[in-house]
Order: sequence, then C-alpha cells, then structure tokens
Amino acid sequence: MNHLRKLTVVFLALLTGCDESFSPNAPFIPKMVVYSFLRSDSDTQMVRIYSTYNPVENNPSNNGDETHVSDAQVSFIQGSTTFSLRDTVITRADKSRYTSDLLMYYIAPFRPQRGKAYTLNVSSPTYGSVAASVVIPDSGNFFLIGTDLLQLYNPWLTSSFVARGT
Repeated sequence: MNHLRKLTVVFLALLTGCDESFSPNAPFIPKMVVYSFLRSDSDTQMVRIYSTYNPVENNPSNNGDETHVSDAQVSFIQGSTTFSLRDTVITRADKSRYTSDLLMYYIAPFRPQRGKAYTLNVSSPTYGSVAASVVIPDSGNFFLIGTDLLQLYNPWLTSSFVARGT
C-alpha cells in the first residue's frame, strides 16, 4: 500500500507540473567580431570586422548578409609607432551564401618583423573597443635525429636527415 501511495504522489506531481516552453536563446547582445592574421610573408595586412547577429529561426544559413562594422578605427601599434588601417572592398569570388562583397580594413606596405610585438586596436562608437597583442615568432627549426625508423620504410636512406623550416 505504501508503494502505491508513492506512485500516486509522483503521478499527480507530473500531472500538475509546470508547462513552460523551453527556449535556448538568451537575450541577444550584439558584439564585435575581429578576424586578423599578421603575415610576415606579405606586405599587405587585412582585418575583417563584423558584429554578431541573431539568426532567423536559430538557423545561421538563413542569414545571407554579413554584418560589417563600418564605423571602426583600426590600427597596429609596434613600440611607440601607430599604423592606421584604411577600409576597402574586395569582390567576393563565391556569392552562393553571402551576396555582399568583402569589406575589410588594410594597410600596405606593412610587413611585421620577427621577434617584435604588435598590438591590434579596434575602436567602434557602436560596439566599443577591443585589443589583442602578439609577438611574431622567429624562424622555426626542427631536427629529426636518428633515421632508424625512417630506414625501415625507406631503405635507400643511409645518411643523417635534417630539415629546417622558415
């Protein structure tokens, strides 16, 4: 009888429980998104700046337009020198998803130097300011010491093997 009473209480609790729908969405707050790579092999540096967006029906593929931040001031700082970037438009090769061209900030000529620290500053009246810093690494090296394992798969290899990457 005690077992039946417990089952009845659980059943009644389930019947009278809350009936609120669940939504995975938190309140949407637009934020700035910055894409950039400092390339030591190029004299031109590019920075893309967009904002987050709230996709229709929680499906990002429903969004055909990118949300470019056009009011940003963008600069690189190296030591006590500030380098300002300008905005430009680059024709998008594939417009199957995004129909707009690529809007970017760029600087040329500007080639980061290995071993030096750089800070990217982005300031927008709409989205606020962000900054990131990086030290450009020196050339990398790797050495393969001992060729016993390589000789198992490549019997023609009889001398030591050293490789250098830049």
